[in-house]
Order: sequence, then C-alpha cells, then structure tokens
Amino acid sequence: MLTESDLLRILSELGFSSPTPIQLKVFPLVAQRKNVLVVAPTGSGKTESAVVPIMAMIRHYQASPVAAIYITPLRALNRDLESRLVKIGMTLGLRVMVRHGDSSQTQRRKLRQTPPELVITTPETLNYLLVAKGVRDVLRNVRWIVIDEVQEMIDEKRGAELAVVLERVKRLSDWKVQVVGLSATIGDEEAAARFIDPLGEAVVAKVDNLREMDLQEVIPKVTPWEIQSGTNNNLSPN
Repeated sequence: MLTESDLLRILSELGFSSPTPIQLKVFPLVAQRKNVLVVAPTGSGKTESAVVPIMAMIRHYQASPVAAIYITPLRALNRDLESRLVKIGMTLGLRVMVRHGDSSQTQRRKLRQTPPELVITTPETLNYLLVAKGVRDVLRNVRWIVIDEVQEMIDEKRGAELAVVLERVKRLSDWKVQVVGLSATIGDEEAAARFIDPLGEAVVAKVDNLREMDLQEVIPKVTPWEIQSGTNNNLSPN
C-alpha cells in the first residue's frame, strides 16, 4: 500500500509545499481503497486529494489502461481539468486523455488503439463508450472512478442515468471499482454518500467552507483644508 511519505513526495514534485487539510483527510482513505465523498471549498485541493493517490496506485500496481475515469458534468470543465491532470500524469509517467462528444476522430481512434491510464469524460459520453466497438474491452480494466461536482449529478433525471452508467462500469470491470465523489457544497450528504456507494459504506471527508482571514480597518485622516478645497478625490462631489 502507498505510504504517506510517497504521496507527500509526489505533492512536492507537483509544486505543493505541504498538503491541504482536505488532502490530509482524503489521502489515507483513498489509499485504503475506500469509497469517499469529499466535501471541501473551491481551491482547497480536493481534486488532487483524489487524483494524486489514485494515479500513484496506478503506477504502483502497474494497472492496465484505462485504469481510471474522471467524470465531470460539463465538457468545458473537462478542458479546464485537463492541464491539471496531465501535469500530475506526467509527473508519474502516466497518460491522461479527454473524451467527449467534440473529440476528433484522431482522439477517438487513439483511445481505442493506445488507451491512456486516465480518461476525463462526461456521463453521456461514458454511456456511449460502454457500447463503442474497441473501447468497451479497455474499460474492463477500470479500477477507479472520480465523480466531480457531485451536487450537479444527483438530480432526479441525470442522477438516475449516471447511477445506471456507474453500475454498468462496475459490472463490466474485472476489478472492484473504487468511487470517489467531489463537491464544494452539498445539501444532503447522506444521499450523496449513498449515491457514491449504494451499500452505504462510503466515508464522508470534509472541511468547513470557512476560511481564516486577517481584516484590518483603515480610516484615512482628512484635514479641514482638504474638505474645503476638494483636493481629496474621495470627498469630491460627483
């Protein structure tokens, strides 16, 4: 199993001086192969809290591609994430690819012929890949699934469709699939955790949305002469 020092070393290589609070909570849970719901504010490092240990395990166990799937609700989010996940992949010698409805024929062919270790996609595209000729077979190697923006995924219609897709991936895979969900805010944590793991065994890892801030009140000093002459711009009439 991966050790904490292994993950801290990878974080350092990625430019992180130290792990964030949510990373300290999530790293050991993911390394222990638990299904996890991660709830933390934007900018807290929650994406890396899931992806770094998963990619480290892919390399450690030399998992065959496609070993992991990163699901996002929007194509635009796929593109935003690509550079971050590619950087992590390059650090560990792993390949990352985006696959959605706008992917070129070259990209689609590459997924079949030289599949990457991690694929970034949407629920709708993943549903298509499950029946696509030449792709279905490589999905038998999937061991990890990350669901980003879980709160956007569990509405009545789309949530039901994604739940079916997840079950199909689990049935297709030759491995026990670990699922990690990410969310900045979530209304019903219990329902979201149940979505991550229908057996009710998902662990919730969260940090408060409150951030410490240093506030200082600054009151400018204004002389009577400045008020009369209007030299203070902040006090001049509009």
